[in-house]
Amino acid sequence: MQTIHDQEARQIANQLKAEARSHQAHLAQQRRLKELGKESSLSYGAALFKRTAGVLEAELDATFSRFAEDPTKAGVHWAAIPMFDSFSSVAQIAAVGLTAAIDQLTRKQRVATFCQHLGWAVEAETRLIRLSKARGLEMRRLIRERMSKRALASPKVMALLHCPMPAWDDRTRLVVGQFLLDHILRLGLLRMVKHRIGKTNPNFILPTEEAMRFVIACPPSGNKVGHTAMLCPPVPWEGLFGGGLLNSDDCLIKVPIADLDELRTTATEHYRQADMSRIIAGVNHLQATPLEVSAELVELERIAWENGIDGLFPCAKVPLQVPDRLGSDPSEEDLKARNALAYRAHRDQEIHRPKRIRIERSIQHLEALAGETVYQAWNADYRGRLYTLNRYVSHQGSDAEKAALSFLPKLPVSSDGCDWLLKAAAGHWGMTRSSWAERLQWGRDRLPEMLAAAEDPLSRLELWRGAKDPWQYLQVALAMKEVRETGATGVPIRLDQTSSGPGILAALMRDREVGRLCNLWGSTPKDLYGTVAANLIKRLEHDREFWETPAQQSLSQLWLDYGITRSTVKGAVLAAPYGGRHMSLTDGLVDLLAEHVGPVPLEEFAYQVAVPARYLA
Repeated sequence: MQTIHDQEARQIANQLKAEARSHQAHLAQQRRLKELGKESSLSYGAALFKRTAGVLEAELDATFSRFAEDPTKAGVHWAAIPMFDSFSSVAQIAAVGLTAAIDQLTRKQRVATFCQHLGWAVEAETRLIRLSKARGLEMRRLIRERMSKRALASPKVMALLHCPMPAWDDRTRLVVGQFLLDHILRLGLLRMVKHRIGKTNPNFILPTEEAMRFVIACPPSGNKVGHTAMLCPPVPWEGLFGGGLLNSDDCLIKVPIADLDELRTTATEHYRQADMSRIIAGVNHLQATPLEVSAELVELERIAWENGIDGLFPCAKVPLQVPDRLGSDPSEEDLKARNALAYRAHRDQEIHRPKRIRIERSIQHLEALAGETVYQAWNADYRGRLYTLNRYVSHQGSDAEKAALSFLPKLPVSSDGCDWLLKAAAGHWGMTRSSWAERLQWGRDRLPEMLAAAEDPLSRLELWRGAKDPWQYLQVALAMKEVRETGATGVPIRLDQTSSGPGILAALMRDREVGRLCNLWGSTPKDLYGTVAANLIKRLEHDREFWETPAQQSLSQLWLDYGITRSTVKGAVLAAPYGGRHMSLTDGLVDLLAEHVGPVPLEEFAYQVAVPARYLA
């Protein structure tokens, strides 16, 4: 039997391994950014920008002021000034120019090449400014689909989005770049040096010695470590710092990112003055709860993932492949079908790539802890919600991760406990809007199927794969089998709160009507999302009947044909209490409609997707 000392030694080894792995991944990312010419994203780039942006803004503002006083007066490279008319402020110009300069800080570029890069950055920003005003929703959509800003500002994309821009030539970019370089050289960041190449002595741009000393001395940026569940009990919290992971100096309260620099001063001052005893007691109780990682479920998850069994994970392990191009003179129907398949494959590869990496890493961490007793380190965020400090093997993780965790020790289960397990199973199947009596009856009716699924899960997939949370449903099925055989189990009963965000606000504001729709009171289930959806349908029907033009009426009819359900409005209702704005709601509706209509040519995206989404928002 392992001693506490052995457990702590293994836990420290795991933490060090996670930190080393995270550090190496972080360094690889930093090298990649430098190779791509994005030094402004590195720690020294961000620090240099912060030190010099204000100075550059003041220099540019002084030049623009002199030009405004007498536009006929000559100045060095002042012909570039009209090219900045699209910018809303001098600070924006300084930010674009300085970022482009820092991106080339250590690349030793010829002056002409350096200036062309600065000029292109200004040209691209000018195009994006116009695009955001004319086609803001389409621009946001393409950025969310991971189109780079350079590609987005290309003449082809601008033309497809019906947002043409006068093309700059190399001369224009050179003049704009020279104008910015004249001001940037005054910052002490860069210097111009002649270097003999053959019979020529071209000028090169290099960082100054002071800038290089700063780059070398600048501490590397921090990286967040992806810890897994702990093998020993976490350190109890006794105050704001020093609990959770071993040898850690984490803060009990996760403050907003903007306040991280003041973590030990103003950002946590009001917590020091407040009575935190209840929060600390709750967190420590959670940390002291032992859990077990089910080796059986982890093995089933690995087999299902490796064999690409549909319906058990958010995506398949192997991405869809883009079909080959068609031969000469394909029919319109064949071309349309091929393009639809290519669109699906591209979206699958791009959108699901992070999910595939996450699923594989999650299963690897589960396998490393299969059969072990583990603990979760916890803290709270500034809103009062509690979160685990470990990213992997957490019961706040994915469906598969939650299903692999159960309580220790296993306790006897009464008939009332069995009823609650059956209600939980109904909830995992998708009956979260049904009454308790309906859930219980459903669970009793399905109990034989649950026991059959637990006997041989992978051979009886049809009995559990259709659940909303298939792995957690299977976990409850295995628990019912375990109760039949031993009379005890450690499987948790998980129940979701109804519309948690609006429900919490309704409780705080004593809003009786919204509280009822969130089931804060009453004996029969209510559905806030369904109520909002029903009201939205009435509004759409009103618009269809009374709007003046056929074009306006067609928008409401489009969404009525699409079918407004509680799922359509759920994203908006959930996001609103947490600061969701009009544009984020519109983005969600764009995703819904784009998935519904399939691939849409970029030049038609505004009319088929963007305008209807903006209308419904």
